[in-house]
Amino acid sequence: MHIPIEEIRQSLTYLIPEAWLLLGLLIVLCLDMFAGTRKNIYFTTITLVVLGVSTCYLLGALIDRDSLPPRTFMNEMLEQNTAILFSKILLGISGMIGVVFIQISPSSQWLRERGETYILLLAILMGSYFLVASINLFMVFLSLELISIPSYLLVASRFDKKSTEAGIKYLLYGAFATGVMLFGISLLYGLTAGMDLFSDRWIRVFAEVPVFSKWIVLGLVLAALFFKTSLFPFHPWTPDTYEGSGWGVLNILSTVPKIAAFVFLLKLSALFQGFQTYTLLLAVVVTLSLVVGNLSALMQDNTRRLMAYSSIAQSGFIGMAIIGGGDLSQQSTFFYLVVYLFSVPAALAILDYFENLTAGDAVNNFNGLGKQEPVMSIIFVIVMATLIGLPPTGGFFAKLFVFTTVWEQYETIQSPILLGVVGAAVVGTIASVFYYMKVPYALFFKGFENTIILTSKHKSSLLFVSLIMLPVLGLFFAPSWLMDLLKLIVGNI
Repeated sequence: MHIPIEEIRQSLTYLIPEAWLLLGLLIVLCLDMFAGTRKNIYFTTITLVVLGVSTCYLLGALIDRDSLPPRTFMNEMLEQNTAILFSKILLGISGMIGVVFIQISPSSQWLRERGETYILLLAILMGSYFLVASINLFMVFLSLELISIPSYLLVASRFDKKSTEAGIKYLLYGAFATGVMLFGISLLYGLTAGMDLFSDRWIRVFAEVPVFSKWIVLGLVLAALFFKTSLFPFHPWTPDTYEGSGWGVLNILSTVPKIAAFVFLLKLSALFQGFQTYTLLLAVVVTLSLVVGNLSALMQDNTRRLMAYSSIAQSGFIGMAIIGGGDLSQQSTFFYLVVYLFSVPAALAILDYFENLTAGDAVNNFNGLGKQEPVMSIIFVIVMATLIGLPPTGGFFAKLFVFTTVWEQYETIQSPILLGVVGAAVVGTIASVFYYMKVPYALFFKGFENTIILTSKHKSSLLFVSLIMLPVLGLFFAPSWLMDLLKLIVGNI
């Protein structure tokens, strides 16, 4: 197909943020080739600079909407609008938090000294940028692979028995999910004679597909997205990966790919708004994710596995917001993602700090540590309250908006499945109080039993978690500020 040079030139102007990431990746790759320049300070500086420049460019484009008007580009493979710009800003911030996390993490020395850490992070971010902008199934697949392959390498990059095992399991589950998705894409192409999901022609053709076929192809195509977001039934990789990976790697995997995948799922929900097949399929997956995640987390005594199963439950809650696809659904999803973006790195950073002090990741290793580390322990209670959805944190309004979204959708289609989603979420929220408060209870109400001498004092960790929790606390007192902003931004996703 012939594409005019002017079309290519105009398309490239929309890829400037991705070009900055690619430039940073190549510079870090070159620095890592020579012993004299193979230094963490160079890797960190370059990565933060390109992420900062890219994010500032996106922010400028979001403020001055005439500079990058909404349109499709790259032969209608990608699109640009305010919601996508905002999504990329969130991803850029998440990437910068990931870099800083690695610098302050007591257990991430092995990550800091390797240039490939930053190369892989930038590659994951590039894939995430492309995924949120994709409107063609071929581009969706390429974006997911650009996210997945660096993720597999990151998980196994510690080169010990646990990380290698976690990396292999992650790779096998990912390969299976990719194969299932490819099979679904081939069936969908056969049914609709196209992969341009968001075109009027494709939507008209898909509407004529029999209901049973819709269930099958949608389930297959969504497999890789469910894998990235740890939604049922593609969640089993999560606990093993959390247990075998470093905290710095977990922070990246818990935020960047998950945010990108949920934004694309939100685009699909907006596309299929009114298609009850899609709504009910997603509702069933969300319900099972809430049940499996919350009940499994209740039984965990290892902090890493507890956070793994809780991440499955959190994915279920975010999925609740996506179910509707309307304006409130979009606003609720982005609100939850903003809270999630800051609270999850804070939780992982504090657990990393505690694990370094006690040389263990079991809950009972932290017994009585609240008396030794009162400030960090109090902040951890606030972080857990955020993930539960308790005041005075932004997590309270994040959960409130999610429940409101699902109830509004239930009143529209009167499906008992949606009522089941609400019931599972209520039970899950109650259950989350018990498992999220396991560690705070051990910190303050158990006697200090650890025989390891507490010698590590990482003040940078305290500063890091204090700063990234400020937006979460601020959103409790001014949630309307973000919601009003989202009303202007996300209506055209």
